[in-house]
Amino acid sequence: MNKLLLILLIYTSFSACLNKEYSEYQIIDGKSIGKLKIGEKININNINSLIDFKINSDSIIKELYTSSPRYITLKGVRVGDNIQLIESKYGKPIKQELELKKGKYTIGKIENIMLYKKLIFYHENDTIKSIGIKDNHFF
Repeated sequence: MNKLLLILLIYTSFSACLNKEYSEYQIIDGKSIGKLKIGEKININNINSLIDFKINSDSIIKELYTSSPRYITLKGVRVGDNIQLIESKYGKPIKQELELKKGKYTIGKIENIMLYKKLIFYHENDTIKSIGIKDNHFF
């Protein structure tokens, strides 16, 4: 009985360590990349050069982006992966290009994207170059 309890204790401790390390590099759709969280005030202690962000006038994080392969989505996709992996994990994208508008006029397009509800993948030559998240829809 004592051996079983010891094994269970070791397993639980080891699992907690793995989950902490894994979540440090996790991309959670519409919520966070690593320690930076959408909707929180920017904290100078959590900023790192692997994550870009957009904030509002109150320093609240609205969007996060990474081009580092260190970070991985909940479905196992990261920068450097092939775009076929995205469709196999997330299905068909909602959009594959965005039009830039000024009033009622289209002034440009962003192509080479795979847009999902709160997640966007930028790609080049079928390879993911950047992953972004937002607190609301991208479109």
